[in-house]
Order: sequence, then structure tokens, then C-alpha cells
Amino acid sequence: VSGNTANNGGGIACEYNSSPTVTDCIIIGNIARDALSWGSALGGGIYCSESSPTITGCSITDNIAVGQAGYDYGDNNGGGICCNYNSSPIITDCTITGNASSYGGGLDCWRSSLTITSCTIAGNTALVGGGIRCNYGAAILMGTDVCANVPNQISCFWDDDGSNHVSSTCEDCDADVGGSVGEVNQDDLMVILSLWGQQTDVINLDGDGIVGLADLLIVLETWGPCPG
Repeated sequence: VSGNTANNGGGIACEYNSSPTVTDCIIIGNIARDALSWGSALGGGIYCSESSPTITGCSITDNIAVGQAGYDYGDNNGGGICCNYNSSPIITDCTITGNASSYGGGLDCWRSSLTITSCTIAGNTALVGGGIRCNYGAAILMGTDVCANVPNQISCFWDDDGSNHVSSTCEDCDADVGGSVGEVNQDDLMVILSLWGQQTDVINLDGDGIVGLADLLIVLETWGPCPG
């Protein structure tokens, strides 16, 4: 799901008691853009209102929510995901990176609750809540990395079960195996394809000793600037 533009939900929008299931998708380069100078743009990648989507195994990357006047004006919320009005999304095994908005660069919720499990939320930017922002809402995090977001990682009440990593820096970007240091992109993809099926310890992201599909999926899931 890429290259789409809308007022709310550049990539996907779900409203009015809907409960979509979004599985193993790449949601990249979508824009929520407000047509007015002082209006709002919500959910560059995914927007939900009074809805409870189940989002599993997805890469949500390089999406933005921005008004005509830029990030400094209006309610431009949730570069990656924005959830409003009693929404309860369940987000599992997702990578949310490189997204941007005024509030909640990675995820933003208003009067909603987020349940986030085994995800990576990294390298997102905003004026408030680079990683996650909740206004009159809360988040439950389990086994999740929230790191290298700007200006801060989490701006809300959240429940930490003790298995999360929240830091201004992330671990090394293992999928950055090509020539563009600091970014997972087409260079890394070409390296994987050029070594396809070969047994090597130099580039072996999944640890099985052979360059193949699992390594390719790791590159796609971590596509974009390396956090940290």
C-alpha cells in the first residue's frame, strides 16, 4: 500500500465500528494531507475512528501526516497510525519506522487505547511524541522496542510489562548490509539477491547459514533509515 494521499488515512482508513484485519502488509510512503491551512490531517499510514483494527506483521514506513502550513499548525497526528474516538487497535509484530507528523510520529491516539506487542517503533519524528503520543488515552506495550524517535519515545500513560526496550538509541541495524551506511534500502536488497541461495556467514540475517527468503523479509521489514 504505497503512494496514496487522503485527508485522513493516507494508506488505509477504517471508521464507524469497523474491525479490519491487516496482515503481512507493507504500508509505505502514504500521505495524510489537509486541504486547509488550519485543519487537520490524521493517520499518514493508517487511520481508525471508533474502530478496532488488528494489525499484524506489517511494515509501516515513511508515511506522513501534514497540513498545508506544515507541521507547526493544525492537528496533524499519527504519521504511521492515528486512532481516534474509542478505538482499540491491536498491533503485533510490526515495524513502524521513519514516519512523521506534528503529534505522534509513529502512533497517535485520542480517547483510545493501544495494545502493542513485539513491535519495533523507531526513527519516527514529531513535535510531540516522536514514537507514541496518547491524548486522553493509554498504551499497553509488551516485548516492544521504542527507540531513536525524536523528540521523545513515548508521550502518554503506558503500561510496561518489563520486556520492553525504550531508549534514545537502538541496537545495530543488522539489515544494513549494502553500501548505504545507516539505511536499509535497494542497496541491501541487491546484496541479498546477488547472494541468493549461497551459504555464507558474512551476510546471514536469520542465522540459518543460507541467504534466502527469510533474509529478504528482514530487509523489507526494516526498510528505511536505521534508528539510532
